[in-house]
Amino acid sequence: MLREPTFSDLLHELGHEDEERRRLAVQEIAQRWGNKGVVQLIGVLGDVDWRVRKTAVESLVLLGADVVAPRLIDALRAGDNAGMRNAAVEALTRFGSSALPYLLGSSTDPDPDVRKFVTDILGEIGDGAAVPRLVQLLKDEDDNVRAAAVEALGKIQDARAVLPLLEIARTAELWTRFTAVISLGKIRDPRAVPVLLGLLSDRALRKPIVDALAEIGDPNAIGPLLDLVASRDAATEQVAIGALGRLHDGLQHAFALSELDRDAVPRFAALHPAATQLANAAMAALDSLDERVRLGALLLLRVVPAAKAIPLLLELITDEEVQVPAVAALIAMGDAAFPTILEKMQGGDERERQAVALVLAGLGPRAPREVLRAGLADPNGHVRATCARALGELRDAFARETLLNLLSDPYPDVQAAAVRSLQRIGGDELLARLAALYPSSEPRLRRNLVSVMGGLGTADAAPLLVKGIRDDDGEVRRRSLLALGELEGARAVRHFALALTDEEPRVRKAAAVLLGDYGDETAVEPLLMAMEDRDVWSACSAAEGVAKLADLRALPALLKLLDSPVDVLRIAALKALHRMRPRGVRTAVLGRLKDDEPEVRRWACLALGSLPEPDATEVLAAQLESSDWRMRSAVVEALGGTRSEAALPLLHRVAADENEDTAVRVRAIGALAELGPRDDDSVTAEVLLSALGDARPEIRKAAFFSLRALANRDPGYLYATGPELHGPGLALLYALREALDDADPAARSTQGRD
Repeated sequence: MLREPTFSDLLHELGHEDEERRRLAVQEIAQRWGNKGVVQLIGVLGDVDWRVRKTAVESLVLLGADVVAPRLIDALRAGDNAGMRNAAVEALTRFGSSALPYLLGSSTDPDPDVRKFVTDILGEIGDGAAVPRLVQLLKDEDDNVRAAAVEALGKIQDARAVLPLLEIARTAELWTRFTAVISLGKIRDPRAVPVLLGLLSDRALRKPIVDALAEIGDPNAIGPLLDLVASRDAATEQVAIGALGRLHDGLQHAFALSELDRDAVPRFAALHPAATQLANAAMAALDSLDERVRLGALLLLRVVPAAKAIPLLLELITDEEVQVPAVAALIAMGDAAFPTILEKMQGGDERERQAVALVLAGLGPRAPREVLRAGLADPNGHVRATCARALGELRDAFARETLLNLLSDPYPDVQAAAVRSLQRIGGDELLARLAALYPSSEPRLRRNLVSVMGGLGTADAAPLLVKGIRDDDGEVRRRSLLALGELEGARAVRHFALALTDEEPRVRKAAAVLLGDYGDETAVEPLLMAMEDRDVWSACSAAEGVAKLADLRALPALLKLLDSPVDVLRIAALKALHRMRPRGVRTAVLGRLKDDEPEVRRWACLALGSLPEPDATEVLAAQLESSDWRMRSAVVEALGGTRSEAALPLLHRVAADENEDTAVRVRAIGALAELGPRDDDSVTAEVLLSALGDARPEIRKAAFFSLRALANRDPGYLYATGPELHGPGLALLYALREALDDADPAARSTQGRD
């Protein structure tokens, strides 16, 4: 029997020529000897084989920062062994915030190389607790340490670094100023904008400044960037164009801004005095290999159109990366583009013709008929469908008759586009034409005719639709029912009830849905019968219908469905109970929490949360331990539905749990807003303010809207004691407070805002 290797045996193996034996020895030492082998494991960080070094790093990380970090910092002095030094850096970085006390203590090491590596690691870890020390390191005597501190502050993205970095950007040596500008762009604090704009005259810094302004996304930068585009400086005009495109895109996605602010770039460009030069620069930039530059150029050409750009734009409309803005720019060209787009429609390839059709749809009533005729005769269905959408804006006899013909097109998308366009045209003449065409023997045409009727909004179409309910074709009957529902609503209930006996399941399903939408107490009995339909989807729709009517006569049938062997029927019953919120069904719903089907269990949670009594918080809390995030999400939604104060601590816990799934946390944050302001509830404000500074944008966005909803009822939520916010979180809080002040000027003084 082989004996287990001793510690000495393993140390001997570390010197073996075979790298795999060395790697296995590292694993064995870490697993069996732990802390005893720390010195030896750190020595292995200098191994010539990267796999051995990687295994050593993994092993050291498992031992913890308190055991390993001080010795790893000593390994940073291995100036003659880059492999050991890099492995030590990786391990220290992997420790994250737990290594901060040791790193901060070593940031004053007399060796500038150690200070530099420590500074790099602090930046990679990204913990805001390191910011004060990094700010001090901006004044280090060593150039490399200062530059590393500047870069690290940019990675952490903490607003406390803005003012020190602005000072560096103004006064330091060129390379450090360059890095400071980049870091300011990463932090995205608007306070940096005036200083950065003042430094634009320094050509050496112009590119990073322009990039930083694009990252910050402040509308105050738009005018100076447009001036750069118009400056005829070839070295910077394309950089500025790309920055404008990125800035515009950032404003479009900034949910805290008004619509006016989101469109600031095109507004400013349209008013710029050097519009011709802007257009020339934009045309030159269309050849750029940088997609961001091309997008910025297309944005400018949409606002300052130039006929000379039309051939260039036509080349770009088939490029999927920029097709949408290229089409928008062509539409802005107006009549000047017509001859060229006709040429493309008649002689271009399939992709070009499809793109030209998009231009026609965007032109609306201005679309030239000659080009439309060519497009409507195109062999490609996508081209015809897009041209059919454009016809809906013409609203004349040519458009009406052409679209009626397209209702029989073999391509479904063309038919659908023709239906929508005819509904936009409307009018008595169209209704008369629809009535004349209805006796057609072609089912496809009759289906589309009744679909058009449903969207006309006139009761005069009802007799034709009643006739359609008796059509030989099942799809015509279904569409006639839906159209009749849109036009007549409750006045057509008797037709919906009769349709519950139709031979086609899809017709019965539509009838059940319509009875739920428009029925009254007379619809309950037909729907109860429909809940026993042999088609499960018709039965599900009937259950949904009785839930909408909220008639308690349906309870016995719904409870019977809870025991159905068909999972979708059990789900339908739980959905109905969730909507109706009846008393006396709690025990039956509780039984479904043990259902074999996860979706049934999820809806059982939601139904429990909606039931009036007793409070289901305790039962729901146990379900939060589920390993299925969708189940936990349902529990959170149900807790919000209980409207119970007992649910608050559970929601606080989920909303603040950084290890929880993002979708579940978002749901919990929203549920806190649904529960509304409560007396002496300071925890909700703290949790939401903390979430406002979360690293995940989905969490920040949810917190923003929840805080806004609560502040509309209680402004104190925006001024409550909470965590210290920086970067995006602080910007969002300021946006909320400004919106509150605009709506209620007294809020600022009553809440003691400084």
